Amino acid sequence: MSIRRRRLLPLLALLVPLGFGALPCHWGAGVAQAGALDQAGPAQVVRVDLTEWALTPSRVAVAAGRPVRFVATNGGAIPHALVVEGAGVHAETPAIGSAGSARLDVTFAAPGIYDLFCPIGVGQHRLLGQDGRLAAVAPAPGAAYPLTDAAADEVILVTLLGPDGAAGAAATADPAPAAGLAAPEPAPASEAQVASLDGDGGSESGEPTGGAAAGTAGAPGSATGAAG
Repeated sequence: MSIRRRRLLPLLALLVPLGFGALPCHWGAGVAQAGALDQAGPAQVVRVDLTEWALTPSRVAVAAGRPVRFVATNGGAIPHALVVEGAGVHAETPAIGSAGSARLDVTFAAPGIYDLFCPIGVGQHRLLGQDGRLAAVAPAPGAAYPLTDAAADEVILVTLLGPDGAAGAAATADPAPAAGLAAPEPAPASEAQVASLDGDGGSESGEPTGGAAAGTAGAPGSATGAAG
């Protein structure tokens, strides 16, 4: 993963939850269309794995105006489903049993941000982590779609904030050092600090004896869906 993409991940972690209220997550004029996919060219195929408790991939970018085929596969032990939702779009698979699959054929008429999630359990599966975002974008010349996960992060951020806003947010989150200036080297440990490591405050391995335990943490339009 490039340094620039690593800088964008914390920003997406902050912006994605805002889609539920503070930001207009369901903006954009999208249409879920039924019909043969070959009417507008070959489909962009997005394969989504549904497990307890994740969607993989959870971030997707597709070209607006071109057909998208979602192939949802349940890699978990209990039933799951996939919803694609936003302005003008609501497409949903039936419940998919373990090891089963289903598909949705959707065309997003215009750029925008859309939700991907599992609707089962009256929103509980979504809250547990089966939640993601899709950006439908004006296709860049020569670009191949769909993009997923790290490759889609910058596209999603630019769609949310615009090019200038995304660039400014990335610079604010992790400003690069001035040209020609190297990051400062850590100061060497003093003799007193070295001596303290050999005292009674640590274990024979040099690690502190105390520690903390680790914790774990519809709308207008139509769509076609088929169980696998």
